Amino acid sequence: SRDGSADAIPLGANGAVGWTAGMPCAARRIDHRAFAVVRVGGLSNIPVYRDNQLAANTNRQGLAFVTGLRPYEANRFRVSAEDLPFNVQLGQLTHVVTPYASAGVLIDIPVRVSRNALVSLILPDGGPIPIGAEVSAGSRRFKVGLRGEVYLTDLQDRNRLSVRWPDGACEVEVGLLPDAKDEPRIGPVVCKA
Repeated sequence: SRDGSADAIPLGANGAVGWTAGMPCAARRIDHRAFAVVRVGGLSNIPVYRDNQLAANTNRQGLAFVTGLRPYEANRFRVSAEDLPFNVQLGQLTHVVTPYASAGVLIDIPVRVSRNALVSLILPDGGPIPIGAEVSAGSRRFKVGLRGEVYLTDLQDRNRLSVRWPDGACEVEVGLLPDAKDEPRIGPVVCKA
């Protein structure tokens, strides 16, 4: 509007702005509804479901902002195991929250990233370890497949493997790079008696 030599521009906005769990968020008006910030262990682009409907995907920090929760009622959140990388383990897939009206809740879904590798084991003569041989890595047990290959999970930087089959046994040490992010293929590695 203009009044003589003065100009005025009125602006209006209708919505909600907030800061939760280190995440700035903007949304439609919350009013009597509620909202949630879902943290999925720092994993990006993971779908988050509310009441079995896709509600949001996590951002680069592993956070998802979800609005429209029903206050004073059970709201079920879940992450699907099929949507996670192969080396990620979840203790609990489903979380139920009952927020107050016009309030927010933080849902922390802890994840554990396992260091895994496909290892090809061979005998000193160059032949593969027999199919079905048992590989022990600490308290964990694994079975050898075709071509002497075994898929090992939850590995450390240095791993001592004991291999046993009906006609023999051997041992070998397998190492991983401390900062390796991908699942490496290791070998062939000679397993010695």
